[in-house]
Amino acid sequence: MTDAGEQSDDIDPAEQLAANAEVHTSAWGETIEEMQARAAEYEADGWETHHVATLDTSTASADEAQAARGDYGWGILHTIPDNYVEEFADAVDRGEFPEYDVFRRLVDGRVFHLLVLRDPDERIALFVAGNYLLQRAEGCIATAKREGYVQTWLMGTDETVAGTFRHEAPEKFFPRWDDFAAYFDRDEADA
Repeated sequence: MTDAGEQSDDIDPAEQLAANAEVHTSAWGETIEEMQARAAEYEADGWETHHVATLDTSTASADEAQAARGDYGWGILHTIPDNYVEEFADAVDRGEFPEYDVFRRLVDGRVFHLLVLRDPDERIALFVAGNYLLQRAEGCIATAKREGYVQTWLMGTDETVAGTFRHEAPEKFFPRWDDFAAYFDRDEADA
């Protein structure tokens, strides 16, 4: 997945909204297709796989997470269908998942991504497709830059946690990582 270009500012807002909806629907479909194809490759190689398209993906800074959820940490929060929570929690309990890849692209301000978590010893792979608005990730990115890592969370609609993961290369998750301050028009110290 790669980052897509920006749209022109000369388009009527109603037309832009309709165009974005079509572009986002297409990008989401491509993300899910990529997840399914990669999971099939792992399965063909003898891995146990679990894959899910999130119902919602959001981001939270450390301060936002503390204010909203108290004991939950910050990072990228994936809400998965409740009927997947037990399956993923069981797989997480049986694995360590020290390896991961992130495939992402930016499409009209929305980040479409596929997170692949791997436990090579147990040969278990988790595939999570999600998308979020980059503009709403500002606090999370600032926290990740300050801390040097990012966390991802898998949880049900009732916030039952299926798994949490710490990633030491947060730049894999966020487009424009190197020009964060310029993109959000702010100083990182303000985060």
